[in-house]
Amino acid sequence: MPEPDGRVTRGRVVTVLRVGESMCAYAAVSIGNGLGQAEARSAALDVAAELEVIAARLRVLARVDGGAAGRRALAVRLDARGWPRDRIADRLGVTGETVRRYLARGAAGSAPATKAGTTLSRGAGHADPAAT
Repeated sequence: MPEPDGRVTRGRVVTVLRVGESMCAYAAVSIGNGLGQAEARSAALDVAAELEVIAARLRVLARVDGGAAGRRALAVRLDARGWPRDRIADRLGVTGETVRRYLARGAAGSAPATKAGTTLSRGAGHADPAAT
């Protein structure tokens, strides 16, 4: 969770990452040591499910500073750069419905996010503007 000054508690992030690392290492050793095909597949699927939980936890820990207004402004910027809404939701650590509301309200919280008739190219591969 963010500290009072808005910084993410690095210790919590490191702990979550180490749990994921340990889980993956254990599964890799188990699969590599001769699990049968069905057991290996099951182990891989179990780890994949746990990694999804870890990814969600990391997104929450790394939420955008500035509260809802900061997340809304970033959602508008990412949308203008052509990011798909599901990817925006993942980046912000919110639901797709929340992103839809953010974009409907716009950066200022009241204006529409895009002009009518504007077409944006959507897809993966865009740089993360929050990282620049």
